[in-house]
Amino acid sequence: MNKYNITRKQNLINKKAFTLAEVLITLGIVGVVAAMTLPQLIKGHQKSVVESRLSHFYSMINQAVKMSTIDNGEPEIWTINTGESVTCESNLEFLNHYILPYLKTKNTECMDVYDYTGQILVRLENGSAFTLNRSQGIDIVFLPYGKVLAKSELNRKNFFVFQLMKNAYKNSSVINSKHGIEPYTYMWDGTIENLKSGNKYGCYTGLLGNYCAKLIQLNGWKIPKDYPW
Repeated sequence: MNKYNITRKQNLINKKAFTLAEVLITLGIVGVVAAMTLPQLIKGHQKSVVESRLSHFYSMINQAVKMSTIDNGEPEIWTINTGESVTCESNLEFLNHYILPYLKTKNTECMDVYDYTGQILVRLENGSAFTLNRSQGIDIVFLPYGKVLAKSELNRKNFFVFQLMKNAYKNSSVINSKHGIEPYTYMWDGTIENLKSGNKYGCYTGLLGNYCAKLIQLNGWKIPKDYPW
């Protein structure tokens, strides 16, 4: 064995391993870093899911409306509400005629949720879902995670409201979302400030936030930095 190999062997023998204390300190540091970054990573992923599914739903549902318009005429002549009590059967009949033939869905079911009776839940292939109810127009609630939660569990992360053939106020004049399905804007004055805090429909902390879908849409379907997440 030459002198180089002997020296190298001695260096390896003399080399000390990590002590238990050093290992524990390292693990502790890693744990602290993970605890600080993991919530932000999860939050970022959740926001990304909501953004992509909101954008996809808006595009998909309006494509369905456009195709239905070719077969059934403009939505303003669709049978929206006859003035009689809206039931599960009548809502399902409406969906089966005007919307569902133009969508890829998993299944539908009738349920009484969110202060409506006879509401239809439609589950989509990507795991999201939406509910539909006709009341002086059409109210649609988009559920990005497809979960039907108790009303007390709904929030600005899992509940987004859309409308079709529904009166909406903008700049003090009445408009109608008759050409397509749009984010809910009833009583909106047309300003970003009003979307955030203007009235009981605003998108702000402590409120469910019927205006949140509109706020995200105006930001290019990206959740704003000041969004009340």
